[in-house]
Amino acid sequence: MREKRTTTILKQARDLLSKRGKWLQGSLYDKSKGRYCAMGALDAVIVGEDKVGVLSPPKGSGYKSALALLDSVADGDVVEFNDAKGRRKKDVLAAFDKAIALSESKS
Repeated sequence: MREKRTTTILKQARDLLSKRGKWLQGSLYDKSKGRYCAMGALDAVIVGEDKVGVLSPPKGSGYKSALALLDSVADGDVVEFNDAKGRRKKDVLAAFDKAIALSESKS
């Protein structure tokens, strides 16, 4: 059950980044433009878009599991991975795809 929740969180965060077409580097969230970094997208899925950077994800929400999987496929730190010079949106989406596949393999 936990893996299904984690998979859902990862998929929703990925969709948020890809559908909006507004991936962001160097900041968690740009409210005026609705742009997110990878971690900001995870936050938005858990706490809501209007609470990103304001509320911490609650314990048991699946956030920590989703973040741990993203970190594991993103050279150990998804924030540094997201913000690395030369990083592209498609690289970040590919990291989400890998994390999703890992989560699904644990289901």
